[in-house]
Amino acid sequence: MILASSSPLEAGTDVVFLLDASQGVSSKDLQLQKNYVKSMAKHFDVAPTGPRASAVAYGTEAQVLANFTDPKFSAKIDTATPLKQPRSMDQALQHAHQLFISNKRLGGRVVLLITAGPQVSNNQTLRNAAQSLHAIGAQIYVVVIGMEPTDKYLDPVVDRTNNIFRINSFKALESQAQTTATLIRNSAGKDLEGISLATSVRAAFRDEFLMHF
Repeated sequence: MILASSSPLEAGTDVVFLLDASQGVSSKDLQLQKNYVKSMAKHFDVAPTGPRASAVAYGTEAQVLANFTDPKFSAKIDTATPLKQPRSMDQALQHAHQLFISNKRLGGRVVLLITAGPQVSNNQTLRNAAQSLHAIGAQIYVVVIGMEPTDKYLDPVVDRTNNIFRINSFKALESQAQTTATLIRNSAGKDLEGISLATSVRAAFRDEFLMHF
C-alpha cells in the first residue's frame, strides 16, 4: 500500500543513487546519506515489480552497493563504507550508465547524485559522463551538501538548474527526502517542454541495436 506521504515514480522507472563516500566524508556523514537514500526509496515506492533502484558509493573509484534486481535494497545500502579517496563524480556517473545499459528495461531513468564538493579531475570528464547518460534518456538530479560545487560547475551535468538541490548539511538530508522525492516525481520522465522521454529511450535502444548490423 502506498502511503499518502509517498511520491511514487512510474512503475517502469529505474533509479540510480550515487552516494559520496570520498575523502573528507565521515562514517557519520555517510550514514546520514544512507538514511536519506532509504527514505527516498520508500517515497518512490521502490519494489521489484515497480520502480527499481540501484546504488553506488563513490570516491575515485565506484562501488556498486545494490543492483536493480537485488530484493533487499535497504540492507545493501547499509554495506557502504567510507572509501577515503579523492572525489570523482564522473566515475560515479559512468557506473550509473553501465547499470542502465546492463539492465535494458524500457522506461524512465533517473540518477540522483549526492556530492559534498567538486571533483578532483577536470570538468570535461564530468561533462562527458553526463552526456553519455543524457544520450540514453536519463535525467540527472544533484543533491549538493553545502555551497560547493556551484550551479555553474554543475550546469553541464543537469538538464535544468531546477535539478540541483542544495542542502545545508548532511544532518538536514533526511528531513528533505519528502520534498526532493516530490520534485523529482513531478519532473522525472519529462523533457524541458514536459513531454515524455520514453520515446527517446526507445530510440536510443533502437540506435544501439542497429549499430550491430
